[in-house]
Amino acid sequence: MAVAEIRKINIDTLSKAEVSFDQFKQWLINERIEFCTARIPHADLLTSLFLEAQGFRFIELNYQPVLTSLPNHDLPHSPISIAKAERADQSLLADAAGQVYGNERFHKDPAIDSKLADERYRRWMTSAFKTPDQIVYKCIKRGEIVGFFVVETPKKGVVFWSLIGILPQYQGQGIGKQAWVAMLDYHQKQGAEKVYTSLTSRNTAVFNLYVALGFRFPEPNAIFHWAARR
Repeated sequence: MAVAEIRKINIDTLSKAEVSFDQFKQWLINERIEFCTARIPHADLLTSLFLEAQGFRFIELNYQPVLTSLPNHDLPHSPISIAKAERADQSLLADAAGQVYGNERFHKDPAIDSKLADERYRRWMTSAFKTPDQIVYKCIKRGEIVGFFVVETPKKGVVFWSLIGILPQYQGQGIGKQAWVAMLDYHQKQGAEKVYTSLTSRNTAVFNLYVALGFRFPEPNAIFHWAARR
C-alpha cells in the first residue's frame, strides 16, 4: 500500500487552499496513494474543518509528554534492569511489538485491517535493529525480557521514546511503571537532560503514570486519516 503524510499545512484563504488541495489530490491519484495522514495542532479548528471537507476523518489526539531537567529528578528504585537488545532478541521483540498495540490510530481506524496494523509495528521493531539513529533496549526482570523501548537521540542530551511496550504475558502486573522508572534511571546515568515520547489519547491507562513521573503535556496534535475509495 502506497502511503503519504501531510506534515504541515497553512491556510491563507479557503479559496486558495481548495485550489492547492485539488492539485494535491491529483498528485495522490497520479502516485496511486491509497492512504494519507495529516497532523495539525489541536487548536487549529479552521484546518480541521477544511480537512474534513476534503474527505479526511478525525482519528485521535496525539500527545507528546515531555520530562525536562532529568538530572534533578529523584527516581525510585526499580527491580528492572535495562540493556541494549541483541540481534538474538529481534524475533522475540518483533513478535511482541506485533501484539501489544490496540488503542492507537492504525488499529482503531476501521479503514485499516488490524493485521496490517500489527504488521506495521512488527516491521517497525525489525527496522529499529537496522537503523543507525535508533537503539532498541530490553527491560529485564528476573532474567526474563518483560518489555522494550526503541530510543532515538535527536540531539545531545535529548531522548525520544519512539516505541514502548510490555510483553503480553507480563501486562497487568505493575511492570509498566517499573520499566519506565528503570529507563529514566538509565538515561539519567547517561547524562540525558530531556525525555519525550508520543502518546495516543486513547491510552488513558498511562496518563497518570507520566504525570506521576514528572512529565508535562503540551498542546496535542489532531490526527486525520484519508483512504482512497475502493
